[in-house]
Amino acid sequence: MPTRPGPQMRTPPGTPTQTTQKQLVNVTQPSESSESTESEHASRAIAGMPTSPNDSPAGAVPASMPASLPRRLAAMLYDGLLVTGIWMLVTFVLVIVRNDRVPPAIAFAVLVGSAVAFCSFFWVMYGRTLGMQAWNLRMHSRSGGRVTITQALARFTVLMPGILMLQGGTHMPALVIVGLLYFQAAYLWALFNPQASTWADLFSQTQMVQIAHPAKAPR
Repeated sequence: MPTRPGPQMRTPPGTPTQTTQKQLVNVTQPSESSESTESEHASRAIAGMPTSPNDSPAGAVPASMPASLPRRLAAMLYDGLLVTGIWMLVTFVLVIVRNDRVPPAIAFAVLVGSAVAFCSFFWVMYGRTLGMQAWNLRMHSRSGGRVTITQALARFTVLMPGILMLQGGTHMPALVIVGLLYFQAAYLWALFNPQASTWADLFSQTQMVQIAHPAKAPR
């Protein structure tokens, strides 16, 4: 006689199967690769870099790209026009206060101090001056944080010898040439540095980068 198949064991409702148990384990215990991916995304977000391909539009410049020398000089020219306006206002106030008797040393100190205050304020508070904003540049410390007032003053410490040489050129014209050569060396150093850093960047432990343009919404 043909044998009849035995009764099949049915799983009671609500009892998880082995496949379901494996899925639950995979959900409750994330893999090490997912944790490393999340930490990488977090570190890139802190550095200002896109965390996914959708965050970076096609043709956009990465936020960590070092600023080029032409953009630096263009931003300096833009800021130079603003500083010139500040100098005109400061000179007008000095003339009124001192009754046209402003010693050259005091005038020089006030003009340099106003330029230092202008740049340092914007570097520390916003990470960029108005000229840097126009050319999509930003400055931060080597650690990725904000520029401190100490770092801002350190940048001017490097440039001060050249400024003093140019000021001394009124009595010794040869110092003007030496001062200009000093500034050229300080900024042309960026062409030979792997991170495009100038003397001021290296001395102050800061870095100037070119930020990406914001993505335009499709019309």
